[in-house]
Amino acid sequence: MDLNTTASDAKRLIVLDLDDTLYDEADFVASARREISRRLSEKYDLAADELMSVMEHPRDGENAFDALDRHLRGIAGVKIDESIDWMVDVYRSHMPDIHLAKPVEDALKQLAADKRNCICVLTRGHFFTQTNKAHALGLYRYLSMPPMICAIGKSEDVADNKDDCFRRLHKLPDVTVRISVGDNPATDFATPNGLGWVTIAIADHGRNIHPQNFDDVAPGCRPSYVIDSVAELPAIVESL
Repeated sequence: MDLNTTASDAKRLIVLDLDDTLYDEADFVASARREISRRLSEKYDLAADELMSVMEHPRDGENAFDALDRHLRGIAGVKIDESIDWMVDVYRSHMPDIHLAKPVEDALKQLAADKRNCICVLTRGHFFTQTNKAHALGLYRYLSMPPMICAIGKSEDVADNKDDCFRRLHKLPDVTVRISVGDNPATDFATPNGLGWVTIAIADHGRNIHPQNFDDVAPGCRPSYVIDSVAELPAIVESL
């Protein structure tokens, strides 16, 4: 990817995290569990709702897939071919049933319509998982460049970690304001703060996968702003 050609007319660079910033990652987890339950239900004539419930209520010391595997092995008279590795593969590879909330979609439309804005998604995870999320959410119509995915495992990744990506994005020409929007103080704000960016956190309303406690992190990891939703982003961007 030639970053020097992506923002020739832009004055403001807006870098958006994906999970728990543009949508609730818990919705992706639920989507994967539904897909696993659906496939097993269709193959073995099992109750999908029961399989979902098993994953949602694991025993102490189990994760969702451990619980489901235990449950499947205990069904009398049914030989289950699928393993925990299969569950993980479905989790990572399925096309998720997730969507942007209407206020978030409207905010992205507004930001994308302003030609002064260069919009990028910067995320970390398995390459095809994160790409599928971006497609399912319909993000490509709003972005000035393909998502930058700091990937786990084999990928077409542009860098090994988000910090390297922030530093590369910092070198984009013709940009006077740089903004990082995320949710996780452990990964989303320290490097852009150090580079002089404006940093904006989307507040956790109780569904985030990673804890969000700004009192427990170093001052350099704290954002410039904390807002309730991406819906508030256009007004802040316009003020910068």
